[in-house]
Amino acid sequence: AINYVYPNFEKSVNAIAEKYYVSPQEPSVYADENNCKILFKSGKNGVKMNKNAFYLNFYDYLCDKTELKIAKEKIKYIETLDECKSRFNKVAEFETIFNNGNVSRVNNIEVACRAINGAMILSGEEFSFNKATGIRNEANGYSKAKIIKNGEFVDGVGGGVCQVSTTLYNACLLAGLTVSEVHNHTLPVSYVKPCFDAMVNIGSADLRIKNNTSNDYIITTSVNGGVCRVCIYGIKPEYEIKTRYEKYEVIQ
Repeated sequence: AINYVYPNFEKSVNAIAEKYYVSPQEPSVYADENNCKILFKSGKNGVKMNKNAFYLNFYDYLCDKTELKIAKEKIKYIETLDECKSRFNKVAEFETIFNNGNVSRVNNIEVACRAINGAMILSGEEFSFNKATGIRNEANGYSKAKIIKNGEFVDGVGGGVCQVSTTLYNACLLAGLTVSEVHNHTLPVSYVKPCFDAMVNIGSADLRIKNNTSNDYIITTSVNGGVCRVCIYGIKPEYEIKTRYEKYEVIQ
């Protein structure tokens, strides 16, 4: 009846409702800084306008000139904190060792690790290492260090980033996640067994991880004392994954 008498009233009510709306926040997980651990944040109720109560109050306002109030009500978040915690257990971890005295290379490893620390691989989505770490240039914090190019070790900005992608690659293998893109170096690398390296290069080679499960996963990293470490948190698969390599031939 009110909308009939006041044709624009519903539009105004919807505008007020939109102004006062606060969406609920579900409990969430996030990575702690540089220690491969995760922390949890409790959920928070949202707020919305009770339109029916407002219409009734407006009717009373028209009849008795009472105070016009905006009634609000809570929007409860769905998942409990314990339920959220149960979905994120340590599934896998992998570490590689580097020379802590190579300042430029250490810097690049630290920059790349910070970029992927806390990255979520949501159910059904694909993670791109290149997208997460950005272009390897000095503007993004990367330094010059040795890289492999055309079968040789040469100086290039971002040397050492491939060690981070390799460490992540092996952690994801152990976690049972699907690797949708990976490339080997043209030369053996010292920090991982042959065929378990993951070379990355903007525009030509990426490391992509696809989450084909129904649960979300989070990546955590740490760089301490010459050790690059990556942990994956989520739901453990119902099987254990082990990796191995076998050398068939050495090509000169």
